[in-house]
Parts: sequence; C-alpha cells; structure tokens
Amino acid sequence: MNYVVPEFINEQTEFPNLEGVDSLHINFEDNRAINSSGIARWISWIEGHSKTKIFMEVVSVTFLHQASMVNEMLPENCSIISFKVPFYSEKLQEDREILFYSDADITLDSAGDLVINKEIEKQ
Repeated sequence: MNYVVPEFINEQTEFPNLEGVDSLHINFEDNRAINSSGIARWISWIEGHSKTKIFMEVVSVTFLHQASMVNEMLPENCSIISFKVPFYSEKLQEDREILFYSDADITLDSAGDLVINKEIEKQ
C-alpha cells in the first residue's frame, strides 16, 4: 500500500486504515508543516499499527525536525528510505534541500562514525 502525506499534518489529517496491511510506503514529498495536534494525531495513528512494516520516503525536513524531538514519531516498525537535508550553497548563494538515501548516501564506518558518500556542492 502507498500513502502520500498531505502538505499540512494537523488535527484534520486523515490517515489510512492499515488493518490487514503488511507493509506501507509513505511518501512525504508534499509535506511542508506539522503542528502539535498533527504530531499527536500521527503518533496515535502510527502506534496503532505496530505490526505493519512502514517504509518512509522523501521524508521532509519539517517532519524530521519534529521527530528528532519526539521519539514516538518513529517507532521500531518504521524505516527511513530517503530524506531531505537542508543545505546552504556558498557557491550558488542559495538554500536547498538535498535528498539522501539512507544506505547509499550515508553509512557508518567500522568505528560507528557517520560517513557521507554524496557530493553535495555539485547539486
């Protein structure tokens, strides 16, 4: 099953029923904002589907910012496949969001340190 997150996650956001769904691919490409009511609604929905394997793609900077402060937003059954990272290019004098793929663009070395395998400035 596929689900596209709306531009705004708030108290009116309707999430899909996942009864009987083994895996879900969630795309955040359109997501621009999430308010406190949206966070509570998201957590309530995502925690109710702990048996569904959830793959998150093109996760927005906004969502990741909130998830870094609220652990319950990313339970163990969720895997982030790709996510956007804010970047300021000195060369181009502009802000951009760069899409990273979890296992290709970012890895851990043998010491457990983060390694970025992506040429950012050329984008």
